[in-house]
Amino acid sequence: MYFVLLSCLMFSSPSTIQTKEVLRFDGETYGIFDTPLEPWIAEHPEKRDEFFTVMRTACWRGYVGSWRIV
Repeated sequence: MYFVLLSCLMFSSPSTIQTKEVLRFDGETYGIFDTPLEPWIAEHPEKRDEFFTVMRTACWRGYVGSWRIV
């Protein structure tokens, strides 16, 4: 039991909170954790490297979407 606990402590790492998408509606700006663009990226994986790059650990998806409801 001691080995399992020690292994979990040694190999666990803190996670970085991911950057939120930006939603603008009725003059207000909100942060959302949903990623509406992901289904399109899943259908076009070859586009990920072309358009998106991971520049920091807080944004592994490589982009921050900005959405506006009109």
